Amino acid sequence: MFATTLAMVLGIGILGVLLLNTAMQTQADQIQATQHRLAALRLVVQGEQTTLDRMMTPGALASRAAGLNMHPATAIAVLRVPARTPTRLPLLAGSKKLSARERATTPSHGG
Repeated sequence: MFATTLAMVLGIGILGVLLLNTAMQTQADQIQATQHRLAALRLVVQGEQTTLDRMMTPGALASRAAGLNMHPATAIAVLRVPARTPTRLPLLAGSKKLSARERATTPSHGG
């Protein structure tokens, strides 16, 4: 009886180790296939980046712009803002002037 039980335990243990080894080998094969696909995709991305870099050279951009009847800008409009900012906002039409106490108690000022 003892020998039979021991043989069954050892047999189940050996079978478990074989199944574990098979599962690990399957996962290793999947990881290797994924790594090969990633390497191939990296090559594709690198080739596309090289093509994009060639398209974005100044000469290529200038020739494409000329084909679209675009010309270089000769003057650039500049917006000049006055140095002094207003100290008080103007009142809106129809609004009344509030005292400091009234402004402090309005909901928009946290009162």
